[in-house]
Amino acid sequence: ALRALGVVPSAARAYVEVHMEQGPVLEAANSRLAAVSGIAGQARLAMRLAGSQGHAGTVPMALRRDPLPGAAEVVLALERLCAPGEDGAGTGLVCTVGTLALWPGASNVIPGSVQLSMDIRSRSDSEREAKVRESVAALEGVCARRRLDCEWELRHQAPAVLADEGVTQALMAAVAASAGLTDAILAEGLAPNTPANADGEGADEEPSHGSPPAAHAPADGGGAAFAAAVAGPLVSGAGHDAAEMARLTRMGMLFVRCRAGVSHSPLEYVAPDDVAAATAALHAYLAGEEAA
Repeated sequence: ALRALGVVPSAARAYVEVHMEQGPVLEAANSRLAAVSGIAGQARLAMRLAGSQGHAGTVPMALRRDPLPGAAEVVLALERLCAPGEDGAGTGLVCTVGTLALWPGASNVIPGSVQLSMDIRSRSDSEREAKVRESVAALEGVCARRRLDCEWELRHQAPAVLADEGVTQALMAAVAASAGLTDAILAEGLAPNTPANADGEGADEEPSHGSPPAAHAPADGGGAAFAAAVAGPLVSGAGHDAAEMARLTRMGMLFVRCRAGVSHSPLEYVAPDDVAAATAALHAYLAGEEAA
């Protein structure tokens, strides 16, 4: 398609994508921007635990083969496997159970089976593959101990895509070098166009998000850990066009802070001041490329 438009991919010096973070890390660290070290690889599994369906009132607890407590154990095992500190050096390891379906799903019936999904992501393919193996081992151990039948299937996997180190370092330098240009842009009178609140109240009553907001502290009070993480590049847990462009040329990404990490929603919001900062950083990066 690029060649049909007269574009020669081999002539591209680099591909740089500016994108809202789609997560809460920059806001928690009170930072406008961060370079991206890579796009996490993904693995998606489907698991099924089957036991014996029965009447909730007539089957004694000791005689049950209830798959739901077993599924709960598997979910908690995944949480432990991917707990903070379990990832390698900045790999962005995250694990999610996004669906949980009981059959037959009646309040007075012991479930006969439970199906659940797992989503495991990491910038390190070896780490991601190891967590898949450990998750399957946890499932099999739970099923053996609880006398359940279990099945699992790897539905999808995609390798991680690393950003070009040179582009990443240049973007980090551009963020630092563009602070003065950002101040100049904002001094021209850019006023944040703050949207309406989620409850529909008027925009004028909402505090501006244009200047750096107070960080939303993580539930465990680990704001300092988040701030330290942003000292270097972030890992993108979501997929981006940059992953495809990396096949053609050097790739880099620049994340822009968004409010509360919300994306793909009418409530997603990036402050105009932060867009201005990203524009200034991109200008500084391109100026550096031109001078090189």
